[in-house]
Amino acid sequence: MKIRIPDSTKLECVNEDSAYAVFISYVEIYNNYIFDLLEDDNVNEYGHTVLPESKKVGEDTRSNVMYVKEVTEIEVKSTEEACAQLWKGQEKRKKAATILNDRSSRSHSVF
Repeated sequence: MKIRIPDSTKLECVNEDSAYAVFISYVEIYNNYIFDLLEDDNVNEYGHTVLPESKKVGEDTRSNVMYVKEVTEIEVKSTEEACAQLWKGQEKRKKAATILNDRSSRSHSVF
């Protein structure tokens, strides 16, 4: 069940004369591999989905910031668009049954 509580938060110190953009990414860390949850599925010539390759971690040495290389970045204009992408990525996460949970996530993710 997809539930989202509306958020009417408004930022007070936004300069109305400036342009802003919000981009999102969603990755999963599973068995020491990193997968892009917003990446389109690759299909081979036989129509079968090809397993995605693990993404690589990079480091910006100037700012000492770690990041995931070549990950999908999607511009969103609203919280509704962001939530839609979140749910799209959720469907691609690795899941397996455990004794306590029949749809347990077997990974960590970063949105």
